[in-house]
Amino acid sequence: MNNISEFMNKIDIRSSSDLNLLLESMGVVTLGSFWDRITLSGDYWRFYFHNAPGAGVIVNGRKKSFLANRCYLLPPSCNLESFCNASAEQLFIHAELRGCRAAFAGEIILLPEEFDLEPIKQLRDRILAGKAGTPAVRLAALSIISQALAYLPETIFTAPAMDSRITMLRDYINTHLEEDIALDFLAKRCGMSREAMIRLFKDECGITPYQYLLQQRYNCAARLLKNSNLPIENICDSVGFKDRFHFSRQFKKLFGMPPAAYRSYYRRDFTAN
Repeated sequence: MNNISEFMNKIDIRSSSDLNLLLESMGVVTLGSFWDRITLSGDYWRFYFHNAPGAGVIVNGRKKSFLANRCYLLPPSCNLESFCNASAEQLFIHAELRGCRAAFAGEIILLPEEFDLEPIKQLRDRILAGKAGTPAVRLAALSIISQALAYLPETIFTAPAMDSRITMLRDYINTHLEEDIALDFLAKRCGMSREAMIRLFKDECGITPYQYLLQQRYNCAARLLKNSNLPIENICDSVGFKDRFHFSRQFKKLFGMPPAAYRSYYRRDFTAN
């Protein structure tokens, strides 16, 4: 017993930072014109698997197509524009990785050919069978994206932690989407001038505070459309939009289809919550 105790005392299971992988959404969709020229934004990693060519993203002005039957990762806040010129089935998993920060953005990562496809095919079948909301299927999705992230070089996760003032502002924005949030108010909260706050926020996040606020509002609205029965008017109010016509028009620009069509399309394909 003493030998076991001495051995266990030599093992430090504590991590320098707590890592949490939180499932944001998953689903199986048939891509079409709606997936052409939309901006892929959000504070989560994206895992994609396509069964056919014909879709991809634009990186530095050049089209990069997703290969059929290969797996890809896109980093958080990549803000890449998509393209789609053919019909392809896409299995996607979105998950937020908390506790470390990616050292790059605006890129796509092709996973090795030896990445196991069998769990992906099983997940697809279970999603299309209407089981996407069950704990077992959600855990299976987390397992797949966790394994994908584990393939990445450690250097990818060595970016310095985000400035605490910007983290605080992001947390405030994310929990007050329904409110009118002025830039002067945000600057005051972190004890900075308006100009300095905007500059630091853009340096840390790649976009301005106002752009971030809009992204979070529309992404939250998209989740509510897929995962709730709330009327669209209520969703508008809950994310801070008072003009449904303007909301619908901008939503179509960002997601490729109006809110009502988006809700019907993704529910047809059994997207998870």
